[in-house]
Amino acid sequence: MKHSLKVLLLVSAATAFAPIASAQSASTEARLQTLEAMVAQLRAELAEEKAQTDSDLILLEKKAATIAAPAMKDSKSDSGFSAGGTNFKISGFIDMDAHHTVMSEGGPFGANSIARDFYILSVTPNSDGSGESSSVTDFTAQGSRIIIHADRGSGADKITGLFEMDFFGSSQGNQRVSNSYAPRLRRAFVDFKGFRAGQEWTTFQNLSSIPESASFLALSDGMVFNRQAMLRYTTGPF
Repeated sequence: MKHSLKVLLLVSAATAFAPIASAQSASTEARLQTLEAMVAQLRAELAEEKAQTDSDLILLEKKAATIAAPAMKDSKSDSGFSAGGTNFKISGFIDMDAHHTVMSEGGPFGANSIARDFYILSVTPNSDGSGESSSVTDFTAQGSRIIIHADRGSGADKITGLFEMDFFGSSQGNQRVSNSYAPRLRRAFVDFKGFRAGQEWTTFQNLSSIPESASFLALSDGMVFNRQAMLRYTTGPF
């Protein structure tokens, strides 16, 4: 009897807990389904955000390209222009000089003397016999320069040329009338396959030896300073 009672009690207990276990299983499955739905929603939101980010990046790249395009165009125009298959570049500068020259013993320079623009030993007055000092002050923009560079072709068949001028030493007036100056040829040459034909600094001048100075021509006495017409061939260091 006691044994039968125990079995009956165990069966009753199992029957009582079965709905609870079933309910817990259903609850767990519901939670899993909820989590899966949340994960799916998060994945969808992340995918949508990534697509929006990619779209924004593409838009920014397009805007950057639009902004950069005019700058590139301006840079190309600044580098020169082409005409008839030849590339040209124009450069130069505007120069304003102020000179105050004091001569401890000697007469003043003439009104159009080149020595009023440059230091040239051979034309500097030594003495006018008076023993008195003199001075002169000049303001000028005749050192302004224009340079035209041209090239055509490419590689070994490339030909280049340069034309350079300023307005020194060519006074056509004075401070009362026009105060004008004519263009003056400085350098003009063509280079092709190692040959240079035209006017250029003499081969015997060392340009790196010219000292830094506010005045264009401030050479040490006895230094070579000359431009001349020439036909020169250069190869390597020779």
